[in-house]
Amino acid sequence: MQYVTGTVLMQSGYFAEAQPLFENLVRLDPKELRAHIALARIYGRRGKPELARKETQIVNQLEKEKASQSVPAAPGRPGASQQPPVPSPVPVRN
Repeated sequence: MQYVTGTVLMQSGYFAEAQPLFENLVRLDPKELRAHIALARIYGRRGKPELARKETQIVNQLEKEKASQSVPAAPGRPGASQQPPVPSPVPVRN
């Protein structure tokens, strides 16, 4: 609910009013990517470049963490599927 309210406020130009909502979301869940993105935008719009830069660095770090978690494990490595690979279909010739 806070995210939606904060987003509506932000889109309406009420950055000062949206800021505490997103700050609270980050306090509740420090890995909430969307809240950090919103805070970076808000701080930038409100003339707080250092805070905007800090939030952007957090966003970049969270995106790196997310990307590293979505990389599948190589066969024979921990986390790899024990199922054999599914063969690709054989093309049909006319």
